[in-house]
Amino acid sequence: MNKRTHKKWLKKQGLYVNPKETWNLDYTIAKFVLPRLKLFKKLNNGYPGREGMETEEKWNEALDKMIWSFEQIINDNSCNNYGVDFAHDPDCMKKYKEISDKIHEGLELFGKWFMHLWW
Repeated sequence: MNKRTHKKWLKKQGLYVNPKETWNLDYTIAKFVLPRLKLFKKLNNGYPGREGMETEEKWNEALDKMIWSFEQIINDNSCNNYGVDFAHDPDCMKKYKEISDKIHEGLELFGKWFMHLWW
């Protein structure tokens, strides 16, 4: 099977992935996850009820952190996007690290609770 025929077959089977989508895979995945995570939060009517998620408020707080993290990935969390001029602000790296740590917290929550994202 030649490349063109193989590509058509993959598309027909829903298995084709455009190589361009792998360039910034974090961005591509965040664009896919974010709207679904927001809708999940809106439609969700429960919470896991284990390992620190004993209330709906805690679950919603965790979902908010996840959503915020994916929003930051899509919006690019560089210092320039937070109104910080790297050349003129020596605290830029400190601010960037704080934001980066907060993003990682949300992503860790996403990984931890991934199997509980259903209703």
